[in-house]
Amino acid sequence: LRSGLGSPTDIKIVREATAALQSIFPQAELGTFLTLSKKDKERQLKEFTMIVTGIRLFNRDCGKGGEGIDDLPAILREAIPATTQHIDSQLQTAQDQAYRYTAILEKAASNPLLSMELQPSMLKEALY
Repeated sequence: LRSGLGSPTDIKIVREATAALQSIFPQAELGTFLTLSKKDKERQLKEFTMIVTGIRLFNRDCGKGGEGIDDLPAILREAIPATTQHIDSQLQTAQDQAYRYTAILEKAASNPLLSMELQPSMLKEALY
């Protein structure tokens, strides 16, 4: 549950996680674990989580497990181009507005009457 890899209600995932945990923490060691302080137990559980997660990721990569783990590289291959395209679009919009404000400010600088009417300081703030 803590690793966030797969549903903790899926029996296949529970079995795989249990097998991985038992490979690094045999039940015979449970008595020793229970005698640890609360802080040490928490630290040990975090470490177990990381190790079990690593085992499950390794198993998934080998094609021998990793049930319920999303294919992050495939997801990123799809998401990154879409995100980049969106960022480029937003960047283009921002650049277009900056060019417009700059053109208005240049026009106002050359025409004092227009400058009084437009309030260049507010245009500069908008440009910034």
